[in-house]
Amino acid sequence: MSNLNHVSVKGFYGQLKTLLKNKQYWSAVWPAALFTIIFGLLYIVTAGIGLSFLGTVFTFITQYMMYIMYGLISPIYILMYLIPSIVGFVAAFFVLYWYTFILVSFMYSYQDVLREESDHVTVATIWKHFRHLRKNQILRISLYQQLFTFLWILPFEIINLIWGTNAYISGAMNVLILLVALWKTLQYAQSYFLYREKQPAFVGQSMRHALTGSKRYMYGLKFNYLWIELLYGCLPVAVWSAIFGGLAYYGAYTATDVWLYLGLALVALGILFYLPTLLTIPAVYFETSKKTIKVDTLFEETFTPVEILAGQAFKEDYQAPKSENKKRFKLSFKRKQK
Repeated sequence: MSNLNHVSVKGFYGQLKTLLKNKQYWSAVWPAALFTIIFGLLYIVTAGIGLSFLGTVFTFITQYMMYIMYGLISPIYILMYLIPSIVGFVAAFFVLYWYTFILVSFMYSYQDVLREESDHVTVATIWKHFRHLRKNQILRISLYQQLFTFLWILPFEIINLIWGTNAYISGAMNVLILLVALWKTLQYAQSYFLYREKQPAFVGQSMRHALTGSKRYMYGLKFNYLWIELLYGCLPVAVWSAIFGGLAYYGAYTATDVWLYLGLALVALGILFYLPTLLTIPAVYFETSKKTIKVDTLFEETFTPVEILAGQAFKEDYQAPKSENKKRFKLSFKRKQK
C-alpha cells in the first residue's frame, strides 16, 4: 500500500475542527457524558457486588473449609456467596457491552454527518442507530477481537507465569504483552466500520471476517492511525489529566479534601467533555482513508458462498486451498491499489 493512503495529520485536524463546530459539539457532549456516567455507575455497582461477595469467600475460605470438614456448615453456605458474585459479574459484563453498543451508535452517527446524511449528532440520531443495531453481530465482533488478542498475548502470559520471578523476564514479557495488545488493537480498529460498509454481505457469515477486512485495511496504515490517535486523542487527555490530576495529588499530599475532590472532578469533567472528539476520530479516519482503498477487495476469498451456507454444496467445491487464497488476495490487492 502506498503512502498516498496515509491521512494527512494537518488535514485531519481541519476535518475534525469542521465536523465539531460549536452547535454540533454541544449537542453531542451531554448525551455522551450522560450515557458514560449512567453506564459507569452501573458497572461500578454490579462489579462491586461481584467483588464484595467473592472477597468474602476468599477471606474466610480456610475457615469455611474447616467448618465443612467438621460438618458445622454445608458447602451450600459458600455457594450462597458465590451465586450473588457470579450474578454481579454477569451483570457487569452486560453493562459493559451495552455501553459498547452506545459507543458504536455514536461513531455511526458521526459517519452519517461526514456522509452528509445527517446535520449533527443528537440523542435522536444515536437512538436511531442503537435501535437498528444488530447487537448480536456487534457483540460477536467485539468478542472475536478480545479472543484473538488474548490468544496472541497468551504465550507471553504463560512465560511470565513460569519465569516471572526474574525481574528482567517479567519486565520484558509485560512490554511484549502491551506491544502485542496495541498492535492487535490497531489491526482491528476498522472492524465496526467495515462491517457497516458490507453489512448485507455479513448475513449468515462469521463476524471474524470484519477483523480480517480490518487487518487488510490497516496494512501500512497502523502507525499513521496511531500517530493521529496519540496526537488528537491521547495527548489532550493526558495533558488535562496531568494538570488536574496533579491538583488532586497535591490535595492528597497535603490532606486537603477540597483540592483532592476538585482535581478529580475536573479530570472527570474534562474527559467527559472531550468524549465527542474521541468518538469522532475513528469515523473521520475511516471516511478519509477509505477514499483511496477499494473496500470490496478487502473481502476477497473470505465470505462463504451462499450455496455452502444453504447446505447445497460441499466446501471443497468452492474454496481453494488457503495458501492459494492468500497469494491470490495479495496479488489482486496490490494490483487494484495501483
